[in-house]
Amino acid sequence: MFDLDDPTLLFRADVLDDPAPLYAQLRRRAPVWEMPGTGTFVVSSAELVTEAVNRPADFSSNLLSLVFRGDDGRPVVFDMTRLGAAIYVLATADAPTHTVHRKLLQPAFSPGAVERLAGSVAETADALLDPLLRTGRGDAATRLAEPLPVRMICRVVGIPDDDVAALAPLVLQSNDLLAGVLDAEMMASAATAAMETTKYLTDLLAGWRAGDRAEPTICRVLAGAVAAEEITFEDAVGILVQLLGAGTETTTGLIGRAVLQLARDPSLQQRVRDRPDLVPAVLEETLRIDGPFRFHYRAVTHDTELGGVRIPAGSRLLLMWASANLDDAEIDRPEQFDVERPVPRAHFAFGRGIHFCIGAPLARLEGRIVLERLLARTTSFAVDDDRAVRIRPSIFLRRLASLPLTLVPA
Repeated sequence: MFDLDDPTLLFRADVLDDPAPLYAQLRRRAPVWEMPGTGTFVVSSAELVTEAVNRPADFSSNLLSLVFRGDDGRPVVFDMTRLGAAIYVLATADAPTHTVHRKLLQPAFSPGAVERLAGSVAETADALLDPLLRTGRGDAATRLAEPLPVRMICRVVGIPDDDVAALAPLVLQSNDLLAGVLDAEMMASAATAAMETTKYLTDLLAGWRAGDRAEPTICRVLAGAVAAEEITFEDAVGILVQLLGAGTETTTGLIGRAVLQLARDPSLQQRVRDRPDLVPAVLEETLRIDGPFRFHYRAVTHDTELGGVRIPAGSRLLLMWASANLDDAEIDRPEQFDVERPVPRAHFAFGRGIHFCIGAPLARLEGRIVLERLLARTTSFAVDDDRAVRIRPSIFLRRLASLPLTLVPA
């Protein structure tokens, strides 16, 4: 049993490593739980997460503030409004602004547009697998799960191939700003990486705005929208920052976790190798049981209540997708990894409602092709017992820091 009067629960090492026991207790005893003294309310049941999503007038998607661990180990609130209008774009925008932004980007993530990337994804996956298969071992987190999504989202955005190698580590490091558990030095490094990323994207978009380029990329779309005064230049840069961060993190977490699941379960691995049609189900169960994002923030616009709990204006909600995905009131046998579920996509890993992840089709395509290529090119792979699997500490993200494998080529 966890002490729900302890405001540091989300930051504890055991919870960072395995949050499921805490989620279970919260769903039973406090499905809307205030982290003591923070004005931050954790929403853990599937029913109440769904209700909150459907009440945008009460719970705004604007990222006005977030929580992180202070020097004394207790949660501290960080004011995001000092960062300017970029906190009101796409995933952190409410309607009608969100509608405008999503409409601009939707063609780039349509089923047809995504499927046209399949060949490039397969080519990239094979190139990244080659050195792992030659040596028979290697870190699948840093050498496969991380680089492939960065390359793909950069291609969709319109970032020159020559810039990707330098930009990729900056994007991944920038995402750590939301981890909530970094010390001051690491926070400073992440902030510097975020500023460098934003400067690069600002200069890139300014070049697109000044030029006349024919490539059908998101940069071109946003540059045209800025020229037509549909959105501001600052919002366009903010959209690019979000796309790079989320587009990288979502698929990196998904690929790493799915590979780990198969590496730890030889019978399932062989079953899926014999039946590649099960690969999509493996991805959906991975998303449900341990998806890339634990939660997303909502800002409380006025005094209200949720689940019988009074919530004052100015508070934050943490919509715990990860907990809702394990709610036995919503899902049968939620603790079991079951690739035969009748409705495999009935989970919260990509969010719900109008903010459902716009890049979900791309994440699913990349995950599917990586698993297909890995299974087809090996007779087996397993976790390397000589090295440790490590998770990057974060209250927000579920990315592997290392995934050492041994591989037997086919």
